[in-house]
Amino acid sequence: MNLRLAVVKNIITPYTTEFLETLAAQPGVDLLVLYEQWTEATRHWATEQPRAFDNVVLASRSIRLPGTLETILHVPRAPLARLMAFQPDAVVASGGVWSSIVNWRAGLAKQKQDWAFVPWWGQFRTQREGPRGGAIDLAKRGFLGMADGLLAYSERALRDARRLGAGDDPSAVIPNVARTVMVRKTPPSERRQGDRRYLYAGQLSPRKNIPSLLEAFKDPSVGHLWLAGDGPLRAECEMAARTNPRIRVFGFLEPAALDEVYAVVDALVLPSLYEVWGLVVNEALAHGIPVVVTPDVGAREMVADGVTGLVSAGDEPASLVKALRAVQDWERERFVAAMICGRERASEYSADRAASLLVDTCARAAARRGR
Repeated sequence: MNLRLAVVKNIITPYTTEFLETLAAQPGVDLLVLYEQWTEATRHWATEQPRAFDNVVLASRSIRLPGTLETILHVPRAPLARLMAFQPDAVVASGGVWSSIVNWRAGLAKQKQDWAFVPWWGQFRTQREGPRGGAIDLAKRGFLGMADGLLAYSERALRDARRLGAGDDPSAVIPNVARTVMVRKTPPSERRQGDRRYLYAGQLSPRKNIPSLLEAFKDPSVGHLWLAGDGPLRAECEMAARTNPRIRVFGFLEPAALDEVYAVVDALVLPSLYEVWGLVVNEALAHGIPVVVTPDVGAREMVADGVTGLVSAGDEPASLVKALRAVQDWERERFVAAMICGRERASEYSADRAASLLVDTCARAAARRGR
């Protein structure tokens, strides 16, 4: 099999480069990655343009969409020039997906260019969508109506895409794949005595439900909170740390430094109001530590409730406290079971498996178009 494959991404993200390298190494695959922009103001990692596969960073200007905190629209000068020169058999629309200008243009151009259009869908319906939900659904339906195949981060995302009119075949569930992590050798319960240490790793932003997390840790029964990340709510986190000695703020950490923190905490907490996936869940399970997540975290599908972590009843402080207290009381045996089962679960989400599924789905989508 020979497959000319293009992947559209919004920005260069270090945690996906390893997967794209694996994808480029698949037999018979010729890969091009289109990045809409180098990075975004809310991202603090160090980036360099990948060298292991063909890629281009489009000349774009970026606009923060009114009424949103984190949604950024990238407007490239020539969105399809490089794509048309490459002439792929299939285009994977990832990154901003339906809110990406490049993805829309690639979908609209598929009839003339005769490439298969395959969205990589991560979104799912929540209870907070409000009156704008209907109009947004119409836009999503139009976008998914162009699809020749479908990739989805989770079963929940796949169901939502089908609710919006996506076809049944070809499709595959391919979650985000985490970077390779440096794992611990012993369960957290054997490393030290005292209250549990809970790690939050990610952007310090309202969507991540940081205010409720800080409120939950006012309760002294839930142990210590370590925050690794940066964002618009960093000052609020630092103020909480000044008044609460059980809260510690690290700021943004590069992967190697973050692995060192994973090695000395007892559990991860991801309290997001909405999370398309949440790669820190993959990382935590690979490190052998349990996770506490809220119901609208896509990666909750990785969590065996009560075994590798807990899904809280809600995202308000009281629900978080209840879940955190439960993990606080786990005995050694439960931490050992969480470590073993978590690592097994994380190993199921490998880059090799994800790349193979993606190539197979795109090849079938291209075959439907006679490519």
